[in-house]
Amino acid sequence: MVGHIALEQEWGQINEMYLVQDEGDTTHLAVIRKQFGYTVRSSSGGLPASSSSSSGSVSTFALAATSSSTSASSSSSTGGSLPYPGDYYQVKNGRIRLQLIDVKNPSLPQQDWAITLDGDFVDSRRIGDMLYVVTRFNPWIPGLQPDFLDESRRAANEQILANTSVTALLPQYDVGDGNKPLTGSCYIQDGVNQQMGYANVINITAIDLKNQQLVGSQCMNGAADTLSLSLESLYLTGTVYGGSAKTVIHKFSLGEEGPAYEASGRVEGYITGRGDPAFRLHEHEGDLRIVTTEWTSSPIHRLFILSQSGDELEVVAQLPNSAQPAPIGKPGEDIYSVRFDADRAYIVTFRNTDPLYAIDLSDRLEPKILGELEIPGFATYMHPLNSRYLFTFGRDADEFGQVQGLKAELIDTADGTPKSVGTIFIGSRSSYSEALSNLKALSLLRINDDEWRIALPVSVWELESLDGFYYDDWKYSGLQLITVTGLEGDSAQIENAGTLKAKTAEENFFGYGFSRSVLHGDAVFFAHNNAFWSAFWSAPEQANGPKFKQ
Repeated sequence: MVGHIALEQEWGQINEMYLVQDEGDTTHLAVIRKQFGYTVRSSSGGLPASSSSSSGSVSTFALAATSSSTSASSSSSTGGSLPYPGDYYQVKNGRIRLQLIDVKNPSLPQQDWAITLDGDFVDSRRIGDMLYVVTRFNPWIPGLQPDFLDESRRAANEQILANTSVTALLPQYDVGDGNKPLTGSCYIQDGVNQQMGYANVINITAIDLKNQQLVGSQCMNGAADTLSLSLESLYLTGTVYGGSAKTVIHKFSLGEEGPAYEASGRVEGYITGRGDPAFRLHEHEGDLRIVTTEWTSSPIHRLFILSQSGDELEVVAQLPNSAQPAPIGKPGEDIYSVRFDADRAYIVTFRNTDPLYAIDLSDRLEPKILGELEIPGFATYMHPLNSRYLFTFGRDADEFGQVQGLKAELIDTADGTPKSVGTIFIGSRSSYSEALSNLKALSLLRINDDEWRIALPVSVWELESLDGFYYDDWKYSGLQLITVTGLEGDSAQIENAGTLKAKTAEENFFGYGFSRSVLHGDAVFFAHNNAFWSAFWSAPEQANGPKFKQ
């Protein structure tokens, strides 16, 4: 350990980190942290009575709380115990802070620049030196009070609103010289009247990490659940309800002045299920592909292809359809993972067995299912290693759908019908890996066209027997190494390359925790909780560690 920097405690833990580089050399570490938004219940004297923290659903809670207070007025006036009119709720917005830590001298890291944005953190992505941050902000004006059946209060509220500028309702930012508006205007949906709309606004803010400046911010009034980014476009999706659930999609172009609104569209169903939701969307040659699910008596899964026409995203094709009526998934099966790769899509569904569907998207107007592979278990993550072979990671299962241990698998998709060419089973049913649900826990290194190396953290349990009674017994936690070779030919292989064990049962220490790894040439670096290990790929059992933070 050559150096460290202490960050202000009031901003809490780190949510995201990015490296800032200049001609290949790392100059800064970009750190995103947040303060949660919440609601405050105020008494008639204006003093806070209670609060409730929230990590992104402030608007829903605030609306519900206000509705509860206002609808209680008649009970209060007749001796009821409900809080109105003495109590009411107001929003306290969250904030996020981006700090740039100068690490050119690793032994003396120091803060070089910082920016604070109003709003709760939704997500972030980076392209080159440009960081895109999505935040959710709940406009609120001090002094507003519930006015249900109270004309005098309603008149007072209307006067407060009339005297408030639009910019006062929008979020601000601060780089150390005072608050400034993120933007002066905000998009709303067509046809929205004064009694409609969302209680929050979404901002997409572009920050130039290298030049340390805010480039621009785009605001819209709407829902935002999932963020997807290509080199040219940014997509935000949100779920709307009314009869049946639909997914609304908003497209923004990425330019030198930040994001700019392009178009919107909607499709049936919504993004749900297992796995990272961002993999449900993919832009390719100007088209957007998206996979949604509609829950009725049984889930209905659909794949849509949308193309921009003016300011609309129009559906140009979908699966299933009249020419290709076969469903994606069997009755009752949920989606566990999705991966797009140029002219292909791969979808894993699961209930008792794991159907992996390969879908041909080479004709954008006529998508079709090429074939499917049914094997026990399911994959929560898929990674194309080339145009033919697919690496998957998830869980094994028995013939009844009962989940077993961890499973890494290599799939050959050459002729359209996926085939399993090798499997690695890890531990029993209590075994766990962060990589099941967080792709950042995976490390993949392409050695050449023929070989990949893969590392993922594991906590391994094994099935033991005592007097005829079977039970899971924890064995170790560490980093599982996997080698895939032969990718240029017809005989690719997946092999267990060993395990770097950080904690073992012999140490009488239970080994769950947070783990990350880095593969660098033949070197393997592993961080587990607050300790570090290093090893060579060919000898993980001879790891050097643990090294602890001083």
